[in-house]
Amino acid sequence: MRKTLSLMLLAICCPLVAQAANQIDAQPGSLQEGLAFYWDFNNGSTDYKTATGMTISFATGIQTVNQHATGGIRNSGYISSFNDPTRIDFYNGLSGANIKANAFTISLKISGLTADYRSMLCFSIGGQTFDLQSTNSGDGNQIALYGSGGGPTLLTGNGANSLLKGADWANVVLASNGTNLTMYVNGLKVSSAYTPDASATLSNLQLSSKWGEGGRAANANYDDFAIWNRALSDSEINHLTSGGTAGDLIPEPATATLSLLGLATLMLRRRRIG
Repeated sequence: MRKTLSLMLLAICCPLVAQAANQIDAQPGSLQEGLAFYWDFNNGSTDYKTATGMTISFATGIQTVNQHATGGIRNSGYISSFNDPTRIDFYNGLSGANIKANAFTISLKISGLTADYRSMLCFSIGGQTFDLQSTNSGDGNQIALYGSGGGPTLLTGNGANSLLKGADWANVVLASNGTNLTMYVNGLKVSSAYTPDASATLSNLQLSSKWGEGGRAANANYDDFAIWNRALSDSEINHLTSGGTAGDLIPEPATATLSLLGLATLMLRRRRIG
């Protein structure tokens, strides 16, 4: 009986990893809940997964990515953008995904950034645009999310951009929960008193560029790019920061605890009856 119980507990506690598929079959109560788009770059530049029909396109005539077999998160594939100008467009289908400005999360892992004031990610929310960059020494070597059209500017602490320039992967997360748009960089949290317009949607997103400006494109490595239609919790963001991926099936702590308690109660009850 003890051996059977141990095996059952082991099966429950072991982390589950989602299988690659073109269509996301998000599991409620897990990190995949609300996952609208996921691209791990493991099996080619077009092997992304979507729950909304959203598609991507590479700018015509631009050498955008260099696929690597290993070296990314969990030693899997990743991409490198290089040779200005370079960008990956998410114009097709992103607006139709209806991801609201007051409930979304964008997560991206970055390494090997080679220059300052280069755009790693830009996107629009209604009439506002946002641009993720790293600043130079004159501006404190920070990581900045610049907003225009009334959008906020979010800044990390001085020296934070060094996290993006080494061989180790850094995790950048942008989360909107209806009250604040918040930026996380490896657990470093910056908030702004910004209330996103609930009627606006996320649109016109580009990876590794600022609206096609060749001189602002970032030469860097990217992995595990994901968009959710909800704000992730701190525990979920911590999982990503510690090397987890958007494809992981992570039960909420309360759910996992209740499952274990229920199993333990059932086994004790059977033992007493027997």
